[in-house]
Amino acid sequence: MPREDAAEIRRSFGCLLLLTATAAAHEGHTHGPSPLTQASGSERSASGTAQAAPPAAPARVTGQGDLRFRYNAELSELPREIAKGLKPAHGAIAKGPQGELYFGLEGTGLVRVSADLEAKSIISTDGRLSTGGMHDAEYLPHRGGMLVLPDNKRGQLHFAKLTGEVIRSVGRPDAYEHFENPRNGYAPTSVAVGPDGLLYVCDGYQSRLVLTLDLGSMDYTARYFGGVSKDPLRQSPGKYSTNHGVALGEDGESLLIADRECRWLQRVTPDGDYVEGFQVGGARPCGIDFVEFGGEQLMVVGCLRGPDNSPGVVQLYRQTKGQPGKWEIVSTLRPKIDLGLEAFRHVHNAIGVVRGDRLYVLCYGWNPGCYAVLERTPN
Repeated sequence: MPREDAAEIRRSFGCLLLLTATAAAHEGHTHGPSPLTQASGSERSASGTAQAAPPAAPARVTGQGDLRFRYNAELSELPREIAKGLKPAHGAIAKGPQGELYFGLEGTGLVRVSADLEAKSIISTDGRLSTGGMHDAEYLPHRGGMLVLPDNKRGQLHFAKLTGEVIRSVGRPDAYEHFENPRNGYAPTSVAVGPDGLLYVCDGYQSRLVLTLDLGSMDYTARYFGGVSKDPLRQSPGKYSTNHGVALGEDGESLLIADRECRWLQRVTPDGDYVEGFQVGGARPCGIDFVEFGGEQLMVVGCLRGPDNSPGVVQLYRQTKGQPGKWEIVSTLRPKIDLGLEAFRHVHNAIGVVRGDRLYVLCYGWNPGCYAVLERTPN
């Protein structure tokens, strides 16, 4: 292996190396290379053959109570062809129908992770998926199953088959009043299917509107809501500082929106009417996921930064006993501070997955890009 290639691999996912980033303008935070794999127990050559690497850090744990986690270096390992492109990572991970996972990687393409979390491969290098900003990824059970990836750089939604073939790309919704002015940008950051079967699209970096799209016609509908908070740092029900992420609520009837700069989650109706808000302990939430484990549902919230602008965290919530629909933080995972994963300055996305009797939290970071699998420790 050429010396420069080996050095690049170590920079991408070596043990406890700090990845530096060159910033470029971005709404709410600065752009630049992102944080992905950290402290891998081995490196892979271009052929995928394992190579010797620095030893992993001593075992550490993060989190509280029965939701404590350790870093799984083996499952966090990425092949060279993916690891070398991690620095600009700025997206999210989609859960496929058979337990497989997907994420878009700028400059690389569409990546698939096997259901056992071990095999990672690039399944598409289509220019629409490799050169734009794949800010989110969501699985849709439509047309036999497909993915939608919001491209915040090009102002598009890319729909692709699970094999990686792009079906269609949908641009800005010019019929909406805000977008009639060509100077007003469009930068979709997150999507989710609502209770009515429509696709809800957060324009989190521009209008701060939540748009709707018919998945049959793949055209925007006339319904939208939201907009910019008058005070970008004050919590304003139904308005957003940065409506960065959206998810279907656990009740199957509402939407949860991560209002990042205002440091809370908003529950709204499909019409955008405010229902209630959830605090995130002073962190800056980016995305929301739900996972069933141990007979209960957990909410997983990846936060760009922690309280007092500390490094990114993952908040785990349980529903408050006797109060369905109410959530409380029961564990805070700190990849950088507790686990020594130096690349994790910012957590851009986190999801929970269960394999057998094991619970994992997958973290996807930004600036610099990084990827890590955290495994729940036995009590």
